[in-house]
Amino acid sequence: AVLLSTLEKFRGAMTVAADEMAGAGALWWTGYIALWAFCIRILAIEAIPVLPRDVSTAWNLLPKPSWTCLGVYFAFLAWLIALGALLPGFKLQGARLSDGSRLTYKCNGILLHVLTCAVFVSASLGGVLPGSFVADEFWSMFASVSLFSLMFSVILLAVGRARRPRNWFKQESLLHDFILGAELNPHIFGLDVKFFAYRPGMTGWQLVNLSFALKQYLELGGLQPRMMLYQVLTALYIVDYFAYEAKMIFTWDIIAEHFGLMLVWGDLAFITFVFALQNLFLLRDTRSLEPLQAVLCGMVALAGYVLFRGANSQKHRFKTNPSALIWGRPPVVIGGRLLASGFWGLARKINYLGDLLLAVSYSLPCGTSSMWAYFYAIYLVLLLLHREMRDSSECARKHGVLWAEYCRAVPSRIIPYVY
Repeated sequence: AVLLSTLEKFRGAMTVAADEMAGAGALWWTGYIALWAFCIRILAIEAIPVLPRDVSTAWNLLPKPSWTCLGVYFAFLAWLIALGALLPGFKLQGARLSDGSRLTYKCNGILLHVLTCAVFVSASLGGVLPGSFVADEFWSMFASVSLFSLMFSVILLAVGRARRPRNWFKQESLLHDFILGAELNPHIFGLDVKFFAYRPGMTGWQLVNLSFALKQYLELGGLQPRMMLYQVLTALYIVDYFAYEAKMIFTWDIIAEHFGLMLVWGDLAFITFVFALQNLFLLRDTRSLEPLQAVLCGMVALAGYVLFRGANSQKHRFKTNPSALIWGRPPVVIGGRLLASGFWGLARKINYLGDLLLAVSYSLPCGTSSMWAYFYAIYLVLLLLHREMRDSSECARKHGVLWAEYCRAVPSRIIPYVY
């Protein structure tokens, strides 16, 4: 299903590129495909020695879902739903929908996240919960959550087609609606499931990290420097996400992406487990961490955070108050709609560069132990290159000559003066 989703997105983007960019588009996509092939080849070289030689061996090695893991995950979801309803928070109206209405969101993610992690750590250290369970059953948990994502996507498709809610429903082919989603903002028993899905994704990622940290502590008698560095960097990023949860409701994913298997599996399974792959390489890594290495890693993370959070905060501030100063000066605006100063005067998707630097910093503690430790960063490079191309085409269609003028004012796409 994930492959079909990727092919569907690739086909659509290829069509847009061919129609709108002619020779330049063909050159871009040739390079993009070559980059994919190169990265797959690099990862495959390391995997080939351990690949199974027959189908039965491969099947036996595949992670299997289990009722125990599914039960643990259902309990986790129930905890987050109940806590989200009970804990105090502030309500905020989202972006205006096509019929003029606006959804209302309750933002209390930071309180929910901190309390969940505190309970998990306290219960694990107190012997109430087997804190290393997720680390011990990592692949089975991944398979179980993936299975749940698949089944939940089927339910969303069936419910969406049966109810046909108002302005945020669209219907295309069955496969398209299953993978990319029929509903924009599906609700089940009053719960906005798309907005909610980021909570088990991000908090789940943190709990996976904590489970591996506890496992290392129990096995090695303490946390190793490389694991500690990874834990600190990722924990700060996740806390920052929830601290700025209110801004999430104005992002592209919430405003425009329909909720199907691609986002369901991405939010629930991919973020939780693939983002945490570095733990597999850090768990028994007892190598020392030189101060220079730690400083370099921290500098990469800091640069990424400044670009990522700074750019996103500027965009949010501009949307809510278009006359607000940018770096102490009036904003430069193209056609009254497109911000072309501050971070957004450096590159059209400067926040993507920040995201990429952060991803690299989370893998740097692994050193050169394995290329697979950098899978998240490699994946993000390929994903964001594609997303930038897709968004550029969509903006060209939406804004017309204003977008062309904006591109002349801000020629760099992601990396200032480079790309």
